[in-house]
Amino acid sequence: MTREKNRVVRIVNPIPGRSAFTHRRAAEHFVQRGRAVWTDSSKRAIRFLEAAEIVLARQVRVEMAKDEAYWRSVAIQRGGEEVIFIWEASMSANGYVVMGATPVAIPQRPQLAQGASEGRRC
Repeated sequence: MTREKNRVVRIVNPIPGRSAFTHRRAAEHFVQRGRAVWTDSSKRAIRFLEAAEIVLARQVRVEMAKDEAYWRSVAIQRGGEEVIFIWEASMSANGYVVMGATPVAIPQRPQLAQGASEGRRC
């Protein structure tokens, strides 16, 4: 019985003339595409976004993708696979304490095939 309830998701602002409920898979698809957002942490209801919100959400996703691509290229240039930031406090010229981040590349992981062949030696 619980399983049946989890399959249906409530739509807070349904399209006029349409149902106020949808299937979980469809709701997840709307959220992934940026057309809707979850209204609660239990993921039992969604709210469709307005046109302006959709445009803003797309712009944010594009900027995040650009940032991720930039930092991946920095990691590759430094011989790594990913980048982490080490935050340290320092003093500004005016005597204020400011936080600064230094990007550090995480080394590339060894290939699984190499590790597997080494493990078989006896």
